[in-house]
Amino acid sequence: MIKKLEPKPSRGFYTGDDVKYIIPDAAIRKIDGEYFVIMNEGVLPRLSISKVYRDIIKQKEDKNTENYVKEKLNTAMFLIKSIEQRKSTLLKILEKIVENQKDYFDKGQKYLKPMTLKEMAEMIGVHESTVSRAVKDKYILTSFGTVKIKDLFTIGLSVNKSEGEEVAVVNIKKQIKEIVDEEDKRKPLSDQAICDKLNKTNLNISRRT
Repeated sequence: MIKKLEPKPSRGFYTGDDVKYIIPDAAIRKIDGEYFVIMNEGVLPRLSISKVYRDIIKQKEDKNTENYVKEKLNTAMFLIKSIEQRKSTLLKILEKIVENQKDYFDKGQKYLKPMTLKEMAEMIGVHESTVSRAVKDKYILTSFGTVKIKDLFTIGLSVNKSEGEEVAVVNIKKQIKEIVDEEDKRKPLSDQAICDKLNKTNLNISRRT
């Protein structure tokens, strides 16, 4: 009977897939009232060129070998520079995010301001696709948890045309979700009723929107 028992009960649930843990690429820390971006240097391995290959070039014994090694060294240097460039771009992006989203880091999701990849690209002087690649699958550690950087980019809706005020679409969606979650499920609110509730909180948007 004992032989028939499973000594590792959780083994039956193993799918064979590796668990992918999220490792933040940087942390946003508030020190003496000011926010700082601290890059996680441990995310990527430290790359360098082996002394062995440098010695081969210096020896100049075999021209073919020397040319081959030079070609590979150039490729390696290009890779190292590309990684450093990507890291530098990410740091610039995070510094601009901190500069523009202080209320978000102080008070949370509700205070996230509209900010697009295109606007960020203009701020740091690069192409929009460069920003998109730099933040893809990247995370930051904040005082309220680990956040996907891409989630901090959101379009805005004009809610007060006279003052030109914009609110991040993600926050409007969140408010609508809260209203729907709290409604009487036997008598769901109409679109207009939801719109009226939003208007009372100074989100002046139309029913169609």
